[in-house]
Amino acid sequence: MHAAILRVLTGDPDVEELPNHLEGGLPAASFERTDFLDGATIHHGRLAGRRTTTDQEVIVGEDAIFTEPVERDREVVTDCYVDLGASWCGYDTSDGEQLLTDYLLQTAGVIPEPTEIHLDAWIEEYGRRDDASVWATSYSQSKDDGYPRDRAGADFHADATMDGVPTEGVSAFGFSYKWNGGWIRGMLAASGYVAVYSDMHVEEFGRWVREEIRPYLTIAGDEPVTQSELSDASEDGVATDGGEDDA
Repeated sequence: MHAAILRVLTGDPDVEELPNHLEGGLPAASFERTDFLDGATIHHGRLAGRRTTTDQEVIVGEDAIFTEPVERDREVVTDCYVDLGASWCGYDTSDGEQLLTDYLLQTAGVIPEPTEIHLDAWIEEYGRRDDASVWATSYSQSKDDGYPRDRAGADFHADATMDGVPTEGVSAFGFSYKWNGGWIRGMLAASGYVAVYSDMHVEEFGRWVREEIRPYLTIAGDEPVTQSELSDASEDGVATDGGEDDA
């Protein structure tokens, strides 16, 4: 299984290869790179560091029980994926957000931005496939967003069908289709989370994100790209808002 919280990268990277930091303790970084024949490069590896959290310490007094905040450092680790050419990255746990942000800013001069997947547009394109299959959907439509009434729900397995997927407001989508010669099963969330449950090498996962998901990534709050822009971006393997694809 591979999973990642995806982020669009802003800024122009000033390196082509991400460096390892394996001396001197934490923070530490270990990356490998895979170069593809078309010029694309995917970095994948692991970051480790410390994160400060605030806990409550309980104090039992003579007349009452009190609490006070106490800051503690804990060691954290995250698996990461970075594609500088297509301007995206991903980390597998929430602890990885600050680790990867600090690392990429210091070593490559780029910043991971909060990101959304335009899931409705992805599903619209996905539905044109002959082998498109769905095993889970979750959706929410609010009157505050212009819908005639509040509506939310979820369908799983036999209850989930492509004909039953709402055209708007989908927040999570479980898919299964054929890609790169094999079947791929996974989950997408509009919040930027992706997961692939099929057997897949780490560099294949990175390539899948670049080709299949990256055209639908935008910085959170930005206007969705048009369908024509998505079609052009799909051919290039990169969306229009996060940098040029030099693959």
